[in-house]
Amino acid sequence: METEIWPNMITWCFKRNVPLILANARLSERSAKGYRRVPRLGKLATRRIRYIAAQSDADKQRLISIGAAEQQITVTGSIKMDVELPASLREQGEVLRRRLGIGRAIWVAASTHEGEEEQVLKAYHQTRQKHPDSLLVLVPRHPERADAVEAMCQREGYEVIRRSADKSAADVKDIYLVDTLGELTQFFAACDVAYIGGSLVPVGGHNMIEASALGIAVIFGPHLFNFQEISTQLLEADAARIIHDSDALAETLIELLGDANLRHQLGENGKRFIELNRGALQRLIRLIESC
Repeated sequence: METEIWPNMITWCFKRNVPLILANARLSERSAKGYRRVPRLGKLATRRIRYIAAQSDADKQRLISIGAAEQQITVTGSIKMDVELPASLREQGEVLRRRLGIGRAIWVAASTHEGEEEQVLKAYHQTRQKHPDSLLVLVPRHPERADAVEAMCQREGYEVIRRSADKSAADVKDIYLVDTLGELTQFFAACDVAYIGGSLVPVGGHNMIEASALGIAVIFGPHLFNFQEISTQLLEADAARIIHDSDALAETLIELLGDANLRHQLGENGKRFIELNRGALQRLIRLIESC
């Protein structure tokens, strides 16, 4: 299950008659352009794969453009749509919400990167003009950046409490900085709105499916080449909002945090979209069984 093609590994498997399936295959236009520069290599590598299970029709067409044969490819959808969230997650989110403040607006900036937190903080400053009691839960993609991110927040005059600190979450005034791993879905379950990072900087975006599956209104920026198909589908389902800068992020946050019905509708649309698009894993299993 790769977003890259490994010609050497494919060649050795082919020579030893080891059948290969490229599962949950995704190929961005940027990556496809790179492979097209060496067309002989792309064709040689892809034609030695038994089956390719593509996430979308767009991925299928890009794979064909670098040398794969149409009959090799089956569009199975994204396995990430089959996300199974623990039954206890809602309860965990409710407990966390009570600790953070049941009566205040809470939004998560998830999986942020260098150069992105500055834009998030600018949007937060504007948002607080309309929602002065709102809380930002800031979750850097790489927890080892927590010291730098905390210092940045403090320079802007914000009081920060870190998830790893031995302090009560009830004491959070401005920003709750999540410097731990594996807890993001709990914060999605506890928040009103989720901004998905890696999208206001040219990283390519991050997975927005878990937030949508929880019925949370989702916002993301324009740099979505790693999740182009899913982000487009969420926008078409009226389950998300796309913004292009920090001002637009603030404007959208102000609107959603001030309109419970609107954010509920976006969240429900996202939840319904995920439920309707489940089944990629079973389609992949059937493909493997036919190999």
